[in-house]
Amino acid sequence: MEKEICALEIRNTTAILTIGNVLKDEKKVNIVYQVVRPLSTFLKNGEVLDQESLTRDIKKMLVYEDLKHNIRTKINEIILVYEPYGLDVFNSEKSGSVLSSDNLIGRNDIKNVVNSLKKERIPNRENAIIDIVPSFFLIDGAKKFTEVPLGQASTDLVVNANIYTLPERNFRDLLDAVQNAGVVISKVVISPVGTAQLFKSYNPNIDTYVLVDCGKKSTIVSFIGNNTVYSSTWFKYGFSDLVDEVAVEFNISRGEAEDLINLYGLDSRTSVINPVICTSEIDNLKATFYADDLNAIVSKYFKDFVEQLNAKIDSLINVYSDEEKALIKNNLSVMFIGDGLKNIALRRILYKKLNSYIDVSINVGKIGRP
Repeated sequence: MEKEICALEIRNTTAILTIGNVLKDEKKVNIVYQVVRPLSTFLKNGEVLDQESLTRDIKKMLVYEDLKHNIRTKINEIILVYEPYGLDVFNSEKSGSVLSSDNLIGRNDIKNVVNSLKKERIPNRENAIIDIVPSFFLIDGAKKFTEVPLGQASTDLVVNANIYTLPERNFRDLLDAVQNAGVVISKVVISPVGTAQLFKSYNPNIDTYVLVDCGKKSTIVSFIGNNTVYSSTWFKYGFSDLVDEVAVEFNISRGEAEDLINLYGLDSRTSVINPVICTSEIDNLKATFYADDLNAIVSKYFKDFVEQLNAKIDSLINVYSDEEKALIKNNLSVMFIGDGLKNIALRRILYKKLNSYIDVSINVGKIGRP
């Protein structure tokens, strides 16, 4: 039997609505519909600047139309996906007594301990708890479980969990804007936390890596170990910066610049032919630009991008000892998602520039995230 799920992700410049069916036997999601719409008023790194405008944008997305099958459905319930701007992660452990007379662990026992975790003091008082993900469970003080130990016999239960927090104001403002659109929010998810679980189903052999979400205006970098997000950061440099650089240098529109980038990318082939790819006018004089001119801009962009990315990766693992850092870096994979890497030629550049990592995977096909 299939269960339909609707997820709404609000990014800085776009809203993404995805509808999928969960096949219970396979435990995988089959995407049946996805729409990406630009926001009338952009968010500023997760901060809602115009709540009414955002609500209007969301309302327009809540009607699903399948003209081929003559289906028109209004979406009433969604999972709301947050971006990890200002994300703080900390670990905590709470215990409780098993309340049933037969000492068999039930759902209420799990719920009671998790509720005590929700009351945990937050290190950053401006943040709010968004999600709690158990790492493991202990029963009888010794037996360890990674899955929920329902039905196990014990007098006590310990839950060790990672607690995920975001700036409370940003969280509340986005929540209010979505609820004001007339939709029920069944669950909230932080994007890299959900993506890590999705990657786990795709490739269970890789559980420790850096997840790089390449957006148009910023890039989010998350460190994931044992399929768990331990930390996340970001830098303000995305695909739009490359488009802007080409547009300014060639004195053309952003649309024309993006077309050139998508058409040519970076052509590293050596050839005596250096074709004209663009003409414009600068200071009332005709200007002619060649493939080499575009190559120089794209190459510099990725040099700067990789430098910033490496610095952010170093900052994420800087909390570990020198011995642990060396072990992590020697075994580190990097996973890329995002709209900024749809161009195949641009992906090849990353493969070359990130050769210090043992595996570089770009998954824009399976998970497209503008």
